[in-house]
Amino acid sequence: MTGTDVLPRPDVDLDAVGRYRLGRIRQKLIEHEVDAVLLTSPVSLRYAVDFREYQLFQSRIPTYAVLVPAEGDVIVFGASNDVPLADQHRPGLMLNTFERGMRATDSSLQGLAEVTNEFVSTKGRLAIERLHTADIASLVGKVDLIDAEPLMEAARSIKSGPA
Repeated sequence: MTGTDVLPRPDVDLDAVGRYRLGRIRQKLIEHEVDAVLLTSPVSLRYAVDFREYQLFQSRIPTYAVLVPAEGDVIVFGASNDVPLADQHRPGLMLNTFERGMRATDSSLQGLAEVTNEFVSTKGRLAIERLHTADIASLVGKVDLIDAEPLMEAARSIKSGPA
C-alpha cells in the first residue's frame, strides 16, 4: 500500500444508521418520561438527523434546531429541505440575539411557544439544549424543563446499531 492508496468505502446503510440513532433518542425520551427534546448543539444535530448545514458560529449561536418528539414527526427549524431524516422543515425559531435583536418580544418567542404547545402535553416534560434565558423564562410554569445533555450523551454513547 502506498501513500496514495485509498481504502474502499465501507458498505454502510446510512439510512439504517440514522433510523437507529433516532430510535436511541426516542428510547431515552420514553425512559425518562420526556415528551420531546429540542436540540441546538451541532453534535446533537448531526447525531439526530445527520444535519451538516450549520455554519461554524452554530457552535456558539444556535441558528438551527431539531425537535425530536417521543412520538411523531421530527422537525428541523431554519434549515433547507435537504435533511432526509426530518419529517418536517419549518422556519427558524429565532433562538438568539443575533436573529431577534436585543430584546425578546412576544412575537420572537411565539414560535417556541407554538412548538411546545404542539408537542409537549400540559405540564409535560421538554428536554432542551442551550437556549437564551428569555426562551427558558417563557417556558417556565408551562412545561417541566430538563437538561437535554445527559439524555443525549446516553443516546450518543452508541453510534450505530448491530450490523
